[in-house]
Amino acid sequence: MVAHDTHFLTRIERLERTHAELALALYHDSELVRYVLSKLDLPDAVERVAISLDDPEQGPFIIVARDGAFVTCLGKGMRPGDGQPRVTRRRLDTLSRHIEGLRRAIDEAETSTSHCRRLVRKVLDAGDRLSREEFDELVGLAPLLYPEYFHALVSAVATSTEAYGRLERARRLTAPRHATALRVYWNSTWSMAHFALLLAADGPRFLTDVFDRVEAMSPEYVGQRAELLPWVLTRLGVTSFAARGAWVASKIPRVLLPDLKKSWAEAGTPNTSMSFGLGLSAIGLRHRRLRAEVRKVLARPEPPGEEPLAAALRKVFSAGYDTACEAPEPLREAVSETAHKVLEQISKGLPNKERALAEFPDEVAVSVLLSMPLGLHDVDTLVHLLMWLPWVVKAEARDFYLPARYLDPADEWKRREAVMLIEPRRKHDHPRGSTSVDPTAPRRKGPCPCGSGKKYKRCCGADKG
Repeated sequence: MVAHDTHFLTRIERLERTHAELALALYHDSELVRYVLSKLDLPDAVERVAISLDDPEQGPFIIVARDGAFVTCLGKGMRPGDGQPRVTRRRLDTLSRHIEGLRRAIDEAETSTSHCRRLVRKVLDAGDRLSREEFDELVGLAPLLYPEYFHALVSAVATSTEAYGRLERARRLTAPRHATALRVYWNSTWSMAHFALLLAADGPRFLTDVFDRVEAMSPEYVGQRAELLPWVLTRLGVTSFAARGAWVASKIPRVLLPDLKKSWAEAGTPNTSMSFGLGLSAIGLRHRRLRAEVRKVLARPEPPGEEPLAAALRKVFSAGYDTACEAPEPLREAVSETAHKVLEQISKGLPNKERALAEFPDEVAVSVLLSMPLGLHDVDTLVHLLMWLPWVVKAEARDFYLPARYLDPADEWKRREAVMLIEPRRKHDHPRGSTSVDPTAPRRKGPCPCGSGKKYKRCCGADKG
């Protein structure tokens, strides 16, 4: 297998979209490139070849080693080294005429219907069915598409917020009239998680650039980085997203730590305490040099006037962080054990073919556990998540995803999945005892206030479902 230089992916942003997509198509099929190189009469001293993606003189070019390994990209106007052999686009097309895969990649790149675009679009509808292999491909596209990933993240946040507003006070979520809003909420919240992980998968480089651009255009966002990540994931109220938010924070300490410290020092709500506490804890557990600094921040007394529950959560985070720092290895091992126990409970009563849930490998079992929407506002669940953090911060982004062989392509989305996802958040925002009904609003089965003599549901309320 050819060992590509990772420098190539960091330079692909030099190319325009169509050329970049063609370069990526070639990158993912190096066997085709080797075939093209095999047709050249290269002197023994030649180590690299420039392949033109457009103009033979102006480029752009991709630089490959004679064994087919990709080295770097040169944008339009950048010239290959003196004496470096060049393959023109015309010759590339001629040599590849009998290779169906390359011809298809070129056609798709030029008509903007390439595999990478279809893959990105799938993120918006995949929910928790995005496979590890698909995620890996999306990570490979990040140098080219990270601005789109960020815009998609912001759009998903807005869509999720709007859908939640329509559902947060609904009396009966299982009613057919809520089906569309539930699907939108489910899709958009999972999209938020996917795009956040994609932006942080390669470390702080992309997110730092994104934040800098946003703040340059909109100065009012300066100092509010923690209000985007991990806040937007933690406020959803379930462990499946809070764990991902903590992981993102652990990857970008320089980007987030100053804002997290500032936000933690201010009086907050239970939601903000959880979000900022998880972010701080994850950073300290991942980065040993920051461990003492984070411990000092978490141990500070609560600000005056803070809500009692938020103040209590501060103590939970301080104690949980100390425990995780003292014995991280046993806690990492305990995550796999917990995951298998949960899967054993799930598999009870299922048909024999599904009892294999309890026999998943450790890494797959943990991926399933971290995709379960367990209510974050339950103290026991929150403590469990704190104990999972030593595993979470050492994981790779891909570890949150199941390999394709464990996903059933015939597994269709069910409304109850969205209900389970949103219900913990609704219960926290509107606890038992607080009414979700406006006492001044007309009752559906009561008389219509317009004076028609009909029931409200048969008159002015007919279009309100």
